[in-house]
Amino acid sequence: MIKNRLIGLFAILLLTEGCVSTDRSLSKEAELAYAQSITLLSDGCQGDAEDLIEQALETYPDNKNLLFARGVLERSRWGKREAMYFFSQVMHQFSGTAVAKAASLSLVLDQKVDAKKNLNALTQLSDANPDNVYLLWLSAIQCREQENGPLGKARYEKLLAKFRVGPVLLHQTYANILEDYLKDYETALKHRRIAVSQEAKGWSLEGLGSTLTKMEQYDEACGVWARAVQVAPDDSSVWGNWGWTLRKMGRYEDALEKHQEACRLNSFSAYNQYYAGKCLEKLGRTEEMVSYYNRSAEMGYKYGQFKMGYLFHQGIGVAQDFEKAAKWYRLAADQGHPMAWSNLGLLYGAGKGVPLDYNEQLSCYKKALKIDSNHANALNNYACLLVDCKDKTFRDYPQAVELAERSVELDEQGYSLDTLADAYDRNGQYDKAVKAQKRLIAFRQKKNPGKLIPQRMAERLKQYENKLTNQN
Repeated sequence: MIKNRLIGLFAILLLTEGCVSTDRSLSKEAELAYAQSITLLSDGCQGDAEDLIEQALETYPDNKNLLFARGVLERSRWGKREAMYFFSQVMHQFSGTAVAKAASLSLVLDQKVDAKKNLNALTQLSDANPDNVYLLWLSAIQCREQENGPLGKARYEKLLAKFRVGPVLLHQTYANILEDYLKDYETALKHRRIAVSQEAKGWSLEGLGSTLTKMEQYDEACGVWARAVQVAPDDSSVWGNWGWTLRKMGRYEDALEKHQEACRLNSFSAYNQYYAGKCLEKLGRTEEMVSYYNRSAEMGYKYGQFKMGYLFHQGIGVAQDFEKAAKWYRLAADQGHPMAWSNLGLLYGAGKGVPLDYNEQLSCYKKALKIDSNHANALNNYACLLVDCKDKTFRDYPQAVELAERSVELDEQGYSLDTLADAYDRNGQYDKAVKAQKRLIAFRQKKNPGKLIPQRMAERLKQYENKLTNQN
């Protein structure tokens, strides 16, 4: 129905302006269609604009602006291959023009080549051609692709200023930038709702449900997911994300059902295999849990690999096996999982499943911190090595204090407070050791109200207090 109406609109443009121009690339009728597409985009009718450009190209296949517009519209919907065809036509037929340069830059950016330099060139080209809305839009799209949140926000806001409402993919991608890189959920939510009002598809509803979940508006999010699975019943990601929201609500039985449906629709979804295992873990169904975690690990999912390493390390649901633990930790670590490096370091420090090797242990902690310099567990384990390594050449009490302080500041835990108190003691800072030990005891009492203080903790506090007295 819409396409028929647009064919009629295009026919009216032709009749209004007279016969087709002999020079098809400079056809006035083609430019009228191009201008009308921008009006449709301004009114929030992206689908209509796309149909109009498509119909116009059938009559004017060599029009520079129509070809470029079609490429940008395809690119806005993540159609890189489709956009490549139209951009290549622009580059081949209209070499040296602004849109040909823009098309070339976009294709190079899609290959992640000199991203900063080429993105800067594209935005400068757009600014030098301020009346070209499609060129501005392409520069904004590429900001999203190159994960440049602040610049992307500025480009999309500049684009919004040119439209009365704006196209659906403008609102969707602008919301992605606001949410993923700037954590501006309130503004993102406004644009998610606009996108859904324009095209209530699985992807737009998925964006809305995701934002609502991050804002902890779980009940409304569940309503959105229910609507999404009606629109896109075979989309495993929609089912999986509904499971994510339900997990946030603590509704693990319901979440498990959604993740299992996602697995049924896509048996190769390592993400949903893993989170089905997570739900089963919460429900205490250990045997099934191991099965799902193992499938996700076998698929190469680093979180599943880490989890299998942890299960074998601790002997949970499987026979304890340090060699298998080390194997899975290594696989996850090689994919950039900092906790896997940290736990692999523990195995090297104990000589379990791998040879005893303090140099390797130290290397593991450094690799974890290279991935995440604020990884509290790796900081703590590194500090422990520097405090009490059996090879005393590795000991470094001042650095241990620094690392332990950072670990506690980032994530106060009983084990990290224990390390901190020990580091202060070894470094001769007995007053701080006393304070850290008291803090540990208070932490323990808060976690286990009504239980007696472990004798070891009380004895350590007494030792620190005696050293402080003798020091004074």
